[in-house]
Amino acid sequence: MNDAVVSQRFEDSLGYLVNHLMYAFRQGIVRKCRDAGFAITHEELGVLVLLRREDGAPQTHLANILAKDKAVITRLLNGLVKKDFVERRPDPVDRRIVRAFLTAGGTRAIQCIHPILMDYVATAIHGVHQDEFSAACTVLRRILSNLQELNERA
Repeated sequence: MNDAVVSQRFEDSLGYLVNHLMYAFRQGIVRKCRDAGFAITHEELGVLVLLRREDGAPQTHLANILAKDKAVITRLLNGLVKKDFVERRPDPVDRRIVRAFLTAGGTRAIQCIHPILMDYVATAIHGVHQDEFSAACTVLRRILSNLQELNERA
């Protein structure tokens, strides 16, 4: 491995930067949602964004895509059900599978929040060229894949 890739300063390490990037992003987007009248957490927002794209997704799929365990997904869905953003329904073919669907309230919320989210992301990546962004995503995907393979072997 190239020693130049591994930072000697903790504050310059990839893990530190990715963690702080996500922390800043989560803080900002939760504040933007709150300002728009939606008191939701960044984790709940992740569920709503995914259901916007895949309404009726099984809980296990949500857990896999959002990298959360079953208990966390259950807690998140419980909160979203209480807010009348999501409802759970058993799969019509296999009743062991529970699917999550946006309610009318959830659809209205994500329709309002999605443009705010897209504007926030656009502002966050302002000044980053498309080729730089693509290269960063490629590198992060490669590192993630390496870590997943390493964890599977452990």
